[in-house]
Amino acid sequence: MEVALNKNIILSSNLFFLSIVLGFINVLLSPEIFSSVFAIVVSAVTFIVLIIIGISIRQGVGWIKYLLACLMVLGLPSTYSNIIYDFQMDDQLNALISIFQSLLQIWATLLLFKKSN
Repeated sequence: MEVALNKNIILSSNLFFLSIVLGFINVLLSPEIFSSVFAIVVSAVTFIVLIIIGISIRQGVGWIKYLLACLMVLGLPSTYSNIIYDFQMDDQLNALISIFQSLLQIWATLLLFKKSN
């Protein structure tokens, strides 16, 4: 791999891991997630999958960028509705974290598609 591509991969994985940390903070700020065992299990499985994706990005797995792009396209409508819901329920901090988290994930994915010089 070229040096520029390595920098994009490293930056992309760092942004993705930062997004995971923000997601964890968001979960801690959302008391309804801890109201049922099912929600806790879903959150834990989601974090495990996200960590695996982050590791795959760091290792330079080629197909991961396509998976991220598909997940992003499929998840944007629900992300948008969750952000609107958080604003309506006076959870502005959660909404702002979700916006920043989404922007980091978009940036991380776009870096993976960026051509090296």
